[in-house]
Amino acid sequence: MTGGFVDRIEESRVLTAFAGRLLRGSGGMLAVEGHAGTGKSELIKEFERTQAGPRVVMARCHGQDGAENSYGPISDLLTRAATQQSVRGRWRRHAAPLLRAAPQLLELVPTVGPALRAGVEAVQHRGDGESEDVLLGQTGRVARVLADALVSAARDHGPLLCVIDDAERIDPSSCLVLDRLSEQLPTVPLGIILVHRSTVWETEGHPLISLLRQFRSRRQLQTIRLQRLPASAVAQYARRRGETGTDEEVLARVDSLVGGHALLLVQLMDLRQENATKAGTLNLDDNTLDAVDAVVCERLDLLPPDARHLLEIAAIQGTVFSTSIVREVSGLGDEEVGALLGDVERRGDLIEAVSTPIAPEPTEAGRYRFAHGMLQLLLYRRQNDHQRRSRHRAIASALERLGEGAAATVEPLQLARHHRGAGDARKAAEYSYLAAQRMARSGSALTEVSVLCARALSDLRAAPDGPDTDRWALRVLELLLVASESSWQAAEDAEAGVLGLAEEAARTAQRIGEPRLQARAAFLYGKILLHTQGVTNSTRVLHTALERAEADDGLPEASPERFLLMTEYGAQLTQRDLAAGLRLMRRADLLRQTLASWSNWVHDPVTALVERQLDKQFGVSALDAGDLGNAHQRLTQSVEQLRIRAVADELHPALNYLAQTLIAMGEYARAEAALHEALDLVRTPGPSAWRAYHRSLLGRAFLLDDKGEQALHLLRSAADECDRTQIVSIGPLVHNYLAEALIVLGAGDRRRLAEAEEISVATADACRAAGTLRSEVTAWSLVGRARLLLGSLDSARHAGEQAVTLLQQAGGHLPAVTAEEIYYHHSRTLTALGETADGVRLLRAAHEEIQRKAATLDPNARARFLTAVALNRAVAENLAAHQPEGQPTGRNDADSD
Repeated sequence: MTGGFVDRIEESRVLTAFAGRLLRGSGGMLAVEGHAGTGKSELIKEFERTQAGPRVVMARCHGQDGAENSYGPISDLLTRAATQQSVRGRWRRHAAPLLRAAPQLLELVPTVGPALRAGVEAVQHRGDGESEDVLLGQTGRVARVLADALVSAARDHGPLLCVIDDAERIDPSSCLVLDRLSEQLPTVPLGIILVHRSTVWETEGHPLISLLRQFRSRRQLQTIRLQRLPASAVAQYARRRGETGTDEEVLARVDSLVGGHALLLVQLMDLRQENATKAGTLNLDDNTLDAVDAVVCERLDLLPPDARHLLEIAAIQGTVFSTSIVREVSGLGDEEVGALLGDVERRGDLIEAVSTPIAPEPTEAGRYRFAHGMLQLLLYRRQNDHQRRSRHRAIASALERLGEGAAATVEPLQLARHHRGAGDARKAAEYSYLAAQRMARSGSALTEVSVLCARALSDLRAAPDGPDTDRWALRVLELLLVASESSWQAAEDAEAGVLGLAEEAARTAQRIGEPRLQARAAFLYGKILLHTQGVTNSTRVLHTALERAEADDGLPEASPERFLLMTEYGAQLTQRDLAAGLRLMRRADLLRQTLASWSNWVHDPVTALVERQLDKQFGVSALDAGDLGNAHQRLTQSVEQLRIRAVADELHPALNYLAQTLIAMGEYARAEAALHEALDLVRTPGPSAWRAYHRSLLGRAFLLDDKGEQALHLLRSAADECDRTQIVSIGPLVHNYLAEALIVLGAGDRRRLAEAEEISVATADACRAAGTLRSEVTAWSLVGRARLLLGSLDSARHAGEQAVTLLQQAGGHLPAVTAEEIYYHHSRTLTALGETADGVRLLRAAHEEIQRKAATLDPNARARFLTAVALNRAVAENLAAHQPEGQPTGRNDADSD
C-alpha cells in the first residue's frame, strides 16, 4: 500500500499555470529547487501523471564535464520528442547544413541520438538544393541548431514541456543552448523546467547559476522552492500508509523522526510496514542525513549480505552503475550478480534499471540507477576510508582492463574520479588532462577545458614531488593558460592570477632542464606578460626565448616549440613593427606546413589552438596594414569556421576583429550585429576584459552610426568593467574609445572635453610605461583633439605632433591605429594655428591612406567606404577647400575599378 502524493498544493498550482501558458502559445522557464530528498522529482512525476496539457519529455543530467556529456540533456530531449516521423524530418532539415559543413559533429555531440544520426544519413544522400550559406548563417553553431530544433518541435507539433532533472549537473554547452532560447520562448509554446538542488548556489561560477541569473534578469524565470513537508502532510501520508489514524502521539513521533523530509518519510513508512517491530528500535536525531542513514541501514539489513556488498560497490561507482564493473570488483559470477541485483530491483525502492546508456561503455553489460541520489551518497558514506579507497582502486583497474584496445570508449573522467578516490592524485590528474586534451582537440568549449585542467592541477599539487609530477604539471599549466585566455584577469595578487601560473610553469621547466619544455614555458610567460605588464616586457621575453631556441642544438629546427614562439612573438611584434611581425608570422606559417606531417602534431592541443589563432591573426594583420579587402575575407572565413566548430571562446574574439574591419569599411549595422553575437558568447563570471572590449567597440559603432548618447552610456560601463580586470593590453583601447565619444559629443561642453583630456593623458602615460605604442599614438591624438576644442592651441599642437611622430617612427602603420585619422585631426590643429601648408600636407597624407585602403576593396564596398565613413568625406572636403581653383585634390575612386 502506498501513501500517494501529499501536500504541494501551491507548487502544483504553479506548475499547472505554467503548462497553461504553453497551451496559449507562450513559453518560458521554470526552476524547481530544493535540498536532496525534498521530493522535487516526485513533484514533477505527479504533475506529469495528472496534467492533460502539453506533451512532456524528460531528461536527466549526468555530469558537467567531458565530451560525452556535452549537450547530453538537450540531445536526450530532442530524441524523445522526435517520436513521430514528421518531427524527425524537421530536425533533420535543421541539422542538414551544419552536418554538411561539419560531419565531425557526431564527435562533438556523441549522445545526440537517432535523430541526429538520421540527419547525417539524410545529408549524405541529399543534393545541394538548399542554400547552405543562408542556413549556416542562421544555425552555424551547434547550440543554435539544437535550440532551433527544440523550437520547431514545439511550434510544428504542439506545445512541448521539457523537464531537465538533476540540473545541478548540467554541462555548460547545454546551458548555452538554453540561453539561445531566451529570445524565442515568449512566442513559442515551449516550456523548460530545470529541477536542481539548492546547494548549486554555493558553487560560484557554476554554469546553471549564470543561466538562471540571466533568465531572471530578463524576467523570464519562475522559481518553485520546495521546503520540507509540514506536520499535517506528514500525518496525512502516515494515515494513508496505515498508521493509527487517531494516535497523535505516533504521528508526532513520525514527524519528529522525519523532520518534514519527504524521502525519509517514504523510507520510514516502508520500513514500518515491512517490519513494524523495527520501528521502535530506531534511534534517530534531528540530523536529516543521519536519520536517513539509519533508515537506509535498516532497509539494507533486510537484504542478503551479498546483495548489500554489491550495492556498496555500486555506490562507489556513482548514482548510475554498470553490472560488469560490480562483477569485476566483487569477484562473483555473471549469473549471481544478475540474480542478486534483479532481486533488489524488484523491491522497487533502492535501484532501477537503466535502458539507455548514459555514456559509451566498453561492454554491453546492464546498468542500474539508485532510486535517489541520497541513497547512493549514504551508501558511500557508511563505508570506511579503507573500503572506499580500495574499491575506487579496484573500479579504476576494472575500467582500464575493460577499456584496453578501445581506450576511446572509456570516459577518462570516470577514471580520474576513481583514481582520486583511491588516493592516486597523479593518476587522477593524468586522466583529467586526457579528458581536457580530447575536448580541446575536438573543439569543445574552452571553458570546460579550463575547468578540467584546474582540477588536474589541484590533483598534482597533492601528488608526490618528482620529475614525472613536474612534467604533468607543465602540460596541465600550458593547456589551462592557453584555453582560458579569453577570461584572463590580472589579479592584484600575482600568485593567485594567470601571471603566477605562468611563473610556476617557468620554474617547473627550469627544474626539469629540457630546452623543449623551457621554450614552451617561455611562450606562455611572454603571452601572459603582454596582458599583465605590456608589450615591452613580453616581447623581450619572447625575443630572448626564440633566439635561444634557434641557437640550441637540442631543439630541432622544425619543432612545435619554435612554431609557438614565432607565432606569439610575431603577433606581438606587429604592435611595434608591423612589417617585422608579419615576416615572422609568415615564417611560422611555413614551419606549420613542414610540421603538418609530424605524427604528434594532431595530438598537441596547444599547438592546435595556436594554429587556429594564426589563421585569424593573418586577417588581423591585414586589417592593421590597411588591406581591408583581404582582412574582411580572411576574418569572415575564420568566423564561419569557428561557428561550425561551435567554439565560443575562440569565436567571440574573431567576431570582434571582424567588427573592427566592418567599422573601418563603414558597415556599422553589420558590425553591431557581430558584436551583439560576440557579447552573447562571453560566459566569464564576474568582470571580463573581452566583454568590456566588445561593449566598447559596440559603443564606437553606435557613435559612428549617430547613436551618440547610447554610445556614451555603453562606453562608460565598458571602461568600468575593464578597469576591474586590470588587463593592460585591452584597457587603453577601451579608454580611448570613451575619450573619443566624449570629444565627439562634447562640442560646447567643456566638462566633457576636460574629462576626455584627462582620460587620454592618463592613457598615454600608462601606454608609454607598458610599451603599448599603438594606444599611446591614439591617446596623444585624442589629447590634441580635446585641447583644440578647449582652445589650448599650442598644447594641442604638442600632443598632435607627438602622435604623428610616433606613428611615422613606426613606419606609418600600427595595429588598431587609423593613420588617416591621426593625420586629419592634427592637420586641423595646424590649420587653426595658421600653418596651412603643413596642415594641407597632412591632409594629403590622410587622403593617400584612404585611397590605398579603398583600392583593396571591391567596387561596391569601395564606394561605401569612401562615402559612408564620415572621416573619409571630411578629408576629401577639407582637401578640396584648400586647393587652388581648378587644381584637382586627388581622385576619389568611388566609381573606378
